[in-house]
Amino acid sequence: MLYQKLLLGSNPFFIFVGKAFEFETHRHPEFELSYCLKGEYNVICENKLYSLRQGDFLIISPMA
Repeated sequence: MLYQKLLLGSNPFFIFVGKAFEFETHRHPEFELSYCLKGEYNVICENKLYSLRQGDFLIISPMA
């Protein structure tokens, strides 16, 4: 899973590669881009379940 944290300053983005279970429920003012590198995982957004498998890409709107 790729995850971009909100950064302030000269670097406009940061990409985090990790395991999907490492993320707790959260919201942020920017888009979240999630790409499944391998395996599969579930994402719950606005009370809807999305199942991602290797190669799937998910865009989550700000504050969702």
